Amino acid sequence: MGATFSKGEMIPTLSGETKPFNIRVEVISFSAHSDYRQSSDLITSINPPNIVLVHGEAKMMRDLKNKLMTDKQIEEHRIKTPANCESVLFQFHGHKMVKIVGKLAEQELGAGQKLQGLLVRKDFDLHLVAPDDLAAYSTMKTTKISHRQVLHYSGSFARLQMELAKAYEPTGDESALVPSQEKFAVMGQVAVSVSGEGRLSLEWESSPVCDAIVDHIVAVVANIESSPGPPPARETESEEEVEALARQVKLDLLREKFGAVELDEKTKVFTIRFDDGTTAVVNDDQESEQHGVTCDNPRNLDRLRYVLRRIENALYPMPDYFEDGDYEDSGAEEGDAEEGAAKAAAAGAQAARLTKLEAGGGGS
Repeated sequence: MGATFSKGEMIPTLSGETKPFNIRVEVISFSAHSDYRQSSDLITSINPPNIVLVHGEAKMMRDLKNKLMTDKQIEEHRIKTPANCESVLFQFHGHKMVKIVGKLAEQELGAGQKLQGLLVRKDFDLHLVAPDDLAAYSTMKTTKISHRQVLHYSGSFARLQMELAKAYEPTGDESALVPSQEKFAVMGQVAVSVSGEGRLSLEWESSPVCDAIVDHIVAVVANIESSPGPPPARETESEEEVEALARQVKLDLLREKFGAVELDEKTKVFTIRFDDGTTAVVNDDQESEQHGVTCDNPRNLDRLRYVLRRIENALYPMPDYFEDGDYEDSGAEEGDAEEGAAKAAAAGAQAARLTKLEAGGGGS
């Protein structure tokens, strides 16, 4: 073939078409009856990784193999002398080269740092690209799938936040639960909101992590729905009714955590009996001088205060303007002194609750 056609010349194919001859053919001519010197010189010049001696007597091929091993220092495993119809197996170790392109190529990597991306094969080239660069270096495109699921939920929104806070603790400077009036985000990825009376809406972008979080939220909602809870809040409720409803929620949560919990509605006092035989008393009357927590066991006292603090934060979320520490000026900036005073009063009430909870009597 190489002697008949030259590169660029048109040649016929089996299908009858003509195509350019684009391969390079090198012809090495040597006598079919070459002697040892000619054969050994050819092997030395080519230096192939494997040598197979065929078409000869077995003894003569073994002698030639031994001579090549002695004179040319060729390793024994590189020279094969198979018998007729004997198969010869070769192992080829191919090395692939991957080219990093796009945004990944702009990153500066330190020692031991790993680089993650998508491995794309185009023709005979391998590229490592970022998901955002997939369309630029291949015919594929990335797609985001947004989900929205609506659940029946008749429980308390504050209780749902409390239950989810048990699994998704704050990390670093960011909170796992970012609350608002009727909406919060779990891990900043799954939005939970009230979409109507008795309906809870979950929205997220499809990913293994988000799908797992949604499955857990659905299980929590189902668990709350199957357990008894306080009656639903009415639109017009007095301050006393709101406080009574909050105490009922607090009672349910304390019983779920500690078991033996009793509430005296008249004195607004919770009595908690622990497994070790100690008893704690929680005075929930905001007007009473005895408001606070008392317990003879310091360890149980710390546990109880931690749980009560979580319940208080769920029932009475800390306003953003209180966390900023500038709630008096926030109203003045908007030109509404009354709104600023209301914010200051709400923040002060929440601060008083937590302060009494921490300082409430209780000794060792």
